[in-house]
Amino acid sequence: METENTNAKKATPLPILKVLIISSILFANVFGLMLIFPILPFITHDFFPNLGKSELGYKQGYLGTAFQVGKLCGVLVWGRLSDIYGRRPTMLCGLLGSITCILLFGFSQSFEWACTSRFLWGLLNGNYAIATTYLSEILDDTNQAGGFIFIGIASALGRLAAPVIGGFLSQPASKYPWLDIPLFRRFPYLLPCLFGVAVATFSFIGAYKYLNETLERSKRHEDTDQAWLNIPNDKDLYRYQSIRSRMHRELCLILKEILQRNTLLAILIYSAVAFITMMSQEIVPLLMVTDYVHGGYCMDGNEIGLLFVSGASFFLFNHIFLLSKVIKWLNYRRTIRLYFLVYILAVIMLPFVTEITGPIPSSTAYLVNDTSKECHFSIESGKEALNVNSIKRIPLLFWFLLFLIMSLLISARNSLLTSTVVLLGNSSEPRFRATINSLGQFAAAISRLAAPAIGAILFAWSEGNNLGYPFNYHLTFLVLGLVIIAVFFLSFGWTKQVEIKKNHNLIQPANKKPLV
Repeated sequence: METENTNAKKATPLPILKVLIISSILFANVFGLMLIFPILPFITHDFFPNLGKSELGYKQGYLGTAFQVGKLCGVLVWGRLSDIYGRRPTMLCGLLGSITCILLFGFSQSFEWACTSRFLWGLLNGNYAIATTYLSEILDDTNQAGGFIFIGIASALGRLAAPVIGGFLSQPASKYPWLDIPLFRRFPYLLPCLFGVAVATFSFIGAYKYLNETLERSKRHEDTDQAWLNIPNDKDLYRYQSIRSRMHRELCLILKEILQRNTLLAILIYSAVAFITMMSQEIVPLLMVTDYVHGGYCMDGNEIGLLFVSGASFFLFNHIFLLSKVIKWLNYRRTIRLYFLVYILAVIMLPFVTEITGPIPSSTAYLVNDTSKECHFSIESGKEALNVNSIKRIPLLFWFLLFLIMSLLISARNSLLTSTVVLLGNSSEPRFRATINSLGQFAAAISRLAAPAIGAILFAWSEGNNLGYPFNYHLTFLVLGLVIIAVFFLSFGWTKQVEIKKNHNLIQPANKKPLV
């Protein structure tokens, strides 16, 4: 085993206040993304009360993806602005954009208004890439693992809290008599948005008061200009350059940075991890509500919720107590490969659970492949039919196996995202770090848009083709496993230099001729 520098040094104390503020910014970012999903069916139905289920599904899709489309359009711009003007001002602008758009969404008067506010919400907020860049710059190689664990915890808490708060606080006038006021009757989805505003405002105040700038902007320009022009540094330097030549030079340097081996691999692997995690989030719930004949578990909403909460609890244990120790013991590259192997095991095992335990008695849940059953979910009431014996009907062995697999799946998913974000930041020079992180987020956003559609189409085809193994319900999980294996082997392309953060800009030789 290689001897890593991080093991030989004494760990630098974490700047805990700054880490917590960055974590709150990431929590606010994830919270804003996930807040809408439990209220999607209801707000769409409110805007289109006379549409059928299929048409409502399309409308929900447009509203649900508007945020990611906006993020796709804006994340690279925010990353570049961060490398030019600094991390702190761009993060503050992103938080202000989030606060404004959350309020716009809460006061939506039409479907077009809601879609536009969600699109702007994503467009005006590139804070995930910038916040991880900032975190990378306030940490060193000895405390990086401990600091970045807060990213995974903040993101996970945001994913857990946002659906709960969105569901409980939406339509408060009809749920809670003491909140039955004209404001909430007219704007039934404003209250959860106000909670999101409070989270983003808290993060803004903390960032404004306690976060200092980490980008040495003047040094960045000095390095770039001196390296390419080879002329004396003085206050009139920019008089000798045209805007076009400077932009061309900057673009060439960025492209050179992207095409560095470790950087390119970090971008590709991070986007692949985003694809894998999003596809698994799409197909696992589909398998859970499918009938036994098609490999499913016949689970209802209460059982699925219990399973995910149990898995999330193990994830928190892994992230708080295990991940940093594993990284210090193995290094980042080996840790990523280890969690890829765990992910493969969990994904391949999922469809085999009912073959081990036998068929599960049906509950009142809607079975995807049983068209004779009626869905237990009602748009009008917004409530699920509760079968008090639903959890007891499932054998203990089944619960044990599913809890084990889901715990491994959720822990591996979040550990991979956290570790690859670190290597994405390590692979780039300081003056381009936010741009590279934003490019990784851009590639990940494309993956997250494509993965649900690919997973759902493949799952639907495998459920209805009446073919045997491996083309039956195992197919989607086997394909996902093959993708994970491919990315696992791709990770061997990283060199050991990616373990150490670049803390200097690689300056071109002084005799380098300008490109223009």
